[in-house]
Amino acid sequence: MISLVTQSIPSYGEGFAIGSLSKRPNLWNGLAGCWKPSLGVTGTNTLRDISGHGNNGVLNGSMTLDDWIIGGNPKLPGYGLDLDGTDDYIGTTGTERIFESGIWTVSIHARRPTGISGYVNPADSTGTAAIGPFFTAGNRMQINTIGATEGTVILQSPVDSIPTGDSHIIYQMTPSGTSVSINGISQVMSVFSGTNNQKTFPANTFDNVAIGAIITVIDGRYYNGIMFDIRIYNRLLNAAEIMDIYQYPNAMFEFNHLSSFLPIPAPEGIQIFRRRMEGY
Repeated sequence: MISLVTQSIPSYGEGFAIGSLSKRPNLWNGLAGCWKPSLGVTGTNTLRDISGHGNNGVLNGSMTLDDWIIGGNPKLPGYGLDLDGTDDYIGTTGTERIFESGIWTVSIHARRPTGISGYVNPADSTGTAAIGPFFTAGNRMQINTIGATEGTVILQSPVDSIPTGDSHIIYQMTPSGTSVSINGISQVMSVFSGTNNQKTFPANTFDNVAIGAIITVIDGRYYNGIMFDIRIYNRLLNAAEIMDIYQYPNAMFEFNHLSSFLPIPAPEGIQIFRRRMEGY
């Protein structure tokens, strides 16, 4: 029974990248990269990009099989990736430029880290220019625009804006501004340092992505916590989409026409288990 079910599960190229079949086809629009430990594992050192663009990530640092943590997030059953805050991160150079448009959204479901930690950081090919949010004392998030041509500014969310436990963080950037939402609620970002107009990088700057770290020649912050779902869009999400991803993060991976792929109902967890163990 299990064999019949799992054989009919579509591959990444044939299934998960077919947004038209999704219950949330709008959330496939503009999706430039998507990394989910429950769906994109290959062995213990590769995290596949399941957006269909091939921007696969390589696990760096001292990560082992024990870092694949099962359970713990009721909205995202399956596996999370436990990063140690010392040297663990996922690095991808991608087969397609993720931040080409100059307008983009990063969505992260993660457990609140311990200590100062990096989240997701795009950088240029030299690693000398980078922009990335990180968790700081006071349970808040800061966004640091290091090396931006418009100047350097650090924005921060209010104290205790990142609650205890699992959170959904969205930050959206354009050449003219930055916005942040935490658990579906828009945050009023204040200027921590710098005096510029909060502009970020222009298009065509980034070709590397560090998930779980801010790594440049002048800064190194590693995420200390569990990540469950990381997505990057080359467009801005609206308020309804942000709330939808927060409340129903797996809805876009559910299909309206399951009969063509899953003729026999699968016991809960079988798909995740097979993908985790066999890496397809």
